Amino acid sequence: MLIFADGEPMSGGAYTLVVIGCIGLIFFVNYLSKAWDESEATKAKTRRALEEIRAENERKEREEAARKRAEAVRIRDEKLKRAMDELENKTYDRTLWAKALIMADGRESKAKALYLQLRIGEL
Repeated sequence: MLIFADGEPMSGGAYTLVVIGCIGLIFFVNYLSKAWDESEATKAKTRRALEEIRAENERKEREEAARKRAEAVRIRDEKLKRAMDELENKTYDRTLWAKALIMADGRESKAKALYLQLRIGEL
């Protein structure tokens, strides 16, 4: 028999209410525990998804950087080919050629190399 704090015995209805309250409390605590676990699982899934997005973005950035480097090399090669064609066909920029000759102290082979550098910079 259960007894209230004032010493009176607990009636059957009050006892039933206490038992129902305890059962309800157990269910509520169980619900909170499951909700907590689901929340932690959702957090873990979100972290994994963010890591995947971050990795994908980094991969795209690396690919874009590689593409830009390849494009820069292609453009530089085109400029070099054009400057070399100018030298071979003697259609070079006369002012730039004179500057290259001066810088090379009149040595034609060195002037050609300097012309290529200067011309690529201009193109």
